[in-house]
Amino acid sequence: MKGLVRALGEAADRVLDGSPLPWTLRVQTMAAWAAEDGDDPDAGLEGRAGLVAEAFLERMSTFRRRAMVRYRAPADLSDRQPCVLVQAALLNREQALVSVAEPVRGPDGRRVPSPRPPGATRPAGGGWVPCRSYFKVEEAWAAGGRGPLPGELCVDLGAAPGGWTWSALQRGARVIAVDAADLEPRVSGHPGCTHLRENGFAYLPPQPADWLLCDMIVRPLATLGLLERWLAPGLCRGFVVNVKFRGKDPSTILEAVDGLRERFSLARLRVRHLRHDRNEITLVCPPPDRPEAGRARSAARTAARDDRHASRQGAGRKAPWRGAKRGFRGAVRGGKGALPTSCRSGRP
Repeated sequence: MKGLVRALGEAADRVLDGSPLPWTLRVQTMAAWAAEDGDDPDAGLEGRAGLVAEAFLERMSTFRRRAMVRYRAPADLSDRQPCVLVQAALLNREQALVSVAEPVRGPDGRRVPSPRPPGATRPAGGGWVPCRSYFKVEEAWAAGGRGPLPGELCVDLGAAPGGWTWSALQRGARVIAVDAADLEPRVSGHPGCTHLRENGFAYLPPQPADWLLCDMIVRPLATLGLLERWLAPGLCRGFVVNVKFRGKDPSTILEAVDGLRERFSLARLRVRHLRHDRNEITLVCPPPDRPEAGRARSAARTAARDDRHASRQGAGRKAPWRGAKRGFRGAVRGGKGALPTSCRSGRP
């Protein structure tokens, strides 16, 4: 294990010593990316990954204290905070793939590589969540590049007990939760939640929503038909819709999804089998930014970029007299009016 920690440290030191950004660490097995909750195919190696992570952080605390000051746990980094990601994927007990890089935004708006492991989320609202589906929609927000913004309107069909509704509420959105069943009291009592005891499959809103949210257990093609009924009259700008296979041939479902993508020009649509999905897929299509939101986000990105540039320049800038020609230093030492050595020798 010492060899793994040493190799990871040598790769990280070269980058962290030259970067003012906070950094985070992820060490895991290759199999962990595909594992279901509670179903680790290589629990022994996963345990070793945890030991490697602990040993690496101890090494940084001992020998790289200045860099360790900038360390942040993955859960403490916001989705938009610039950082350096130090990661290792264990192939076996003595070998690993190592990467040290600053995540960047891909064409679809997602951070590559992601500072958080697939499916890793931290519950909002003090850690309480109504149900497991909360984590599914949190993962869907990450897959789409963004979640609901403060003030946006979401309609959650089949909302009970309230996992998806709660996630949107914690992000500052307003939610119309449609379900004949009861919501968790903490969800229904939230000031941003309006609970309608109606049939979610038949419900259509009186005004367009920013997000359609749907995790109802119905036939897959019926779910896609519901989505089409919302898209055709423009009743939603974006959506997160979970499609249950329920014995249907997945290729038939994907063909129907491609038909919707082409018909409604869904350039932002992402089709994902999330870590928290079972025999199902999740369709994620974030709405386009409104002009004012786009300008604010662009200004924030520009300010962050300028701050990083200034920090890097400040870290690497030399004093104005350093690196100057020796003749100039001679002139300074010679007192007022003294000439550089090269000029006193008669050379031009």
